[in-house]
Amino acid sequence: MDNTKTPREMLARMQASQGKVKIFALPIFVAVMLIAATTALSAALYQREVDHIQEALKADANTLAGRLQADINARVSALHRLAGRWSAHQGLEKADFLSDSQLVFADFPGFQALQWIDSELTVRWIEPLAGNEVALGIKSAFEPRRLAALERSRSERVPTMTSAINLLQGGKGFLLYVPLYKRNEFDGFLLAVFRLDDWLHHALLMEQDQALGHHMHLDFNKETVYRTVGHSKSHEHEEVVSYVSMFGHELKLIIWPTDAFKASEHSGLPFIVGLFGIAISILTGLVLSLWSRSEAAAVDARRHQQRLKREVAERKAAQEQLHKLAYYDALTGLASRRLAMDRLNMSVRLAREQESMMAILYIDIDGFKNINDTWGHEIGDQLLCKVGDLISEAVRDVDTVARLGGDEFLVVLADLSQQQDAEVVAERIRDSITKVREIYNNAKPVKLNTAVSVGIAIYPGDGTSVAALLAQADAAMYESKKAGRNRCTLASNL
Repeated sequence: MDNTKTPREMLARMQASQGKVKIFALPIFVAVMLIAATTALSAALYQREVDHIQEALKADANTLAGRLQADINARVSALHRLAGRWSAHQGLEKADFLSDSQLVFADFPGFQALQWIDSELTVRWIEPLAGNEVALGIKSAFEPRRLAALERSRSERVPTMTSAINLLQGGKGFLLYVPLYKRNEFDGFLLAVFRLDDWLHHALLMEQDQALGHHMHLDFNKETVYRTVGHSKSHEHEEVVSYVSMFGHELKLIIWPTDAFKASEHSGLPFIVGLFGIAISILTGLVLSLWSRSEAAAVDARRHQQRLKREVAERKAAQEQLHKLAYYDALTGLASRRLAMDRLNMSVRLAREQESMMAILYIDIDGFKNINDTWGHEIGDQLLCKVGDLISEAVRDVDTVARLGGDEFLVVLADLSQQQDAEVVAERIRDSITKVREIYNNAKPVKLNTAVSVGIAIYPGDGTSVAALLAQADAAMYESKKAGRNRCTLASNL
């Protein structure tokens, strides 16, 4: 009897053991599968957040590089205008040079100095002299980097730039040489001295960007010229690089996120999903509960993905807007300097091919700085928009109206029959603007005496190249101001 019970008991125990194995097999299997799934989801969510940080850094790097490129282009344009006045007036008196240099300083903070170097390469005039006395009277080609830039600028008749150098005034900087000509003969150089820290301070709008969540490193021709103070060491996979080309030199901009920025961009979702996997492995009996919580996590993940997609779309829209800003003035909606130069080149080319006549009008609002200082920039901006509208109404659809910057406008008149057509348009513009006697500020009229000075250059009589026409129109505009303002002057009458 005892012998028969023992096998049964053993069989019962084996069946019980097999049942327990079956009971625990499915929960363990489910737990393992859920752990694997949640681990993969956590990694994917974390990687998505990392990708989002990289996209944000790329947008910031492109923005900063765009600021540097736009700033140096604007400064070079201002220096070209000053060089053009030198050529148009067959040289400038010292007082005129210093006065024009002061205007450039007012428009573009961040220069260390503007200098005239004579044909013997000696520094003769400096603006401002205070703080730059050490450079007065020295030979500019006293070291290889300066000499190389000077010789290339003189031989190729183009602006040239040095790489980063130690300034005589102290600190790091670089030099930009613009060759000057008088009666088509070499007459020295216009030298712009840039102190790197001052230039970067203004070009990158550092006061506005103090809250940016990244560190920054800037190399000038592979030489480090700027590094964020107190930065932490970067990881190469976190770095974003953008480049700026300046007259054959390369600025390499490297940014990477701060720890605080990464912490703010990383949500707790990946950690939560991972924690769910651990909980599932321990609490296999609560599969249904954990499933519902994982569904909630999946919903959050989809929302997070949608938010990331929206942000990517917004950044793409912002990039498209930046592209638009490159061709149209943000305030007036008129063509930008870049688009105006494209249109002007096309108009000159067509006039040359068709042996026809075209003209440009250089327009400057008289006393605009005083209006800004007296009534504020809001009134000044309204006046700029009004002037832009009046100029556009006075020309044909085939003509181009552009705002060059500040209170300067350019009009390209294509396919003219005679010189008088340009004079008629210029007078129509001047007359319509002089009738602007008030601008409304908060529904209250502000009384103004608005006038413009206009310079007119005709192709081909006043020049056969874009540079010559711009220089002649600019010189004619300045002649209008000297003659009492509120008038139009033909370049051919200079």
